[in-house]
Amino acid sequence: MRPDRLPYDRPFEKAEELKAVWGDLATDQPGNDTIDILQKINDEKIECGFLVGLDAADHYPDSEFINRTLSKLDFMVVADLFLTDTA
Repeated sequence: MRPDRLPYDRPFEKAEELKAVWGDLATDQPGNDTIDILQKINDEKIECGFLVGLDAADHYPDSEFINRTLSKLDFMVVADLFLTDTA
């Protein structure tokens, strides 16, 4: 999922197609990028996380900040092929 695209990799101009199926759950507004998400975790606006195929602790330069921020989540799922530092 990318913050600049709708599900199924559709551009925002196609939001009406999703609204026909999802109703008000579909939006034509962009999502959050990584910095926004980390800030919202720190501000306690996000309580759970789902990371797929990303070792965030190893991928980003400040691993201590990432680990400290992710540890604030009440619940986190990591789906990866290997046991990573983030997992």
